[in-house]
Amino acid sequence: MTNNETAHISLEQARELVSALEQNDIAQANQIVEAASQRIEHELFEGVGKLTRQFHNSFTEMSMDEKFSSMVNLSIPDAKERLEYVVTMTAEAADKTMDAVDECIPLAQKHQETVRDIIPSWERLKDCKIKVGEFKQLRDKLDAYFAESVTDAEELNVKLNDIILAQGYQDLTGQVLQKISEMVKNVEEDLINLLRLFGQHEKKESVEKVDNCIEADGPMVPANKQHDVVSGQDDVDDLLSSLGF
Repeated sequence: MTNNETAHISLEQARELVSALEQNDIAQANQIVEAASQRIEHELFEGVGKLTRQFHNSFTEMSMDEKFSSMVNLSIPDAKERLEYVVTMTAEAADKTMDAVDECIPLAQKHQETVRDIIPSWERLKDCKIKVGEFKQLRDKLDAYFAESVTDAEELNVKLNDIILAQGYQDLTGQVLQKISEMVKNVEEDLINLLRLFGQHEKKESVEKVDNCIEADGPMVPANKQHDVVSGQDDVDDLLSSLGF
């Protein structure tokens, strides 16, 4: 155990527990164990409450951000469909990009080989050491190279434009943020439900009351029939405040 860790039961409680067990005083032993477990549950309740409050405040600030609000109003109905749409568009963009690059590479390699073939004759021409026959060959090579360069440049331009257009999937960043917003909201709801569960357990008066409190809420019902279902941000604030957070 590190210096920062604390024991779940004190030394005195441990001694009392051992003494009760030795005396076969089961009721006293159970009382000691229950007291220790209640302290642990209280600490967990406090920690979850603080975490939920921080998370709720962060989510509220995000919801009030106009830029964020405009992004989360994009209209693709289902969260799963949104993610699948983003994945599909990203995959298509990657395929188009790779196909265009694969077609550009041979063009670049061809130009590299042609230039390497021309350079020796070009160097001799600059040094005035080229022969007439070689000069005519160099002229013909340059004429062909210039003609190919125009055609290949046009093709490269088309492929590069295809690559640029394929990057349009990045406009779907707003869709990703919308999914993140929903995920954050779901996590917040889970934390609130967990907090309510421990809050009810903290206030229990009997085992029967605990059993009733931990039953699932189920679908939303009219407020006059069920009052402990959180339905909005104001209700979240009220719940946290009522539990001391």
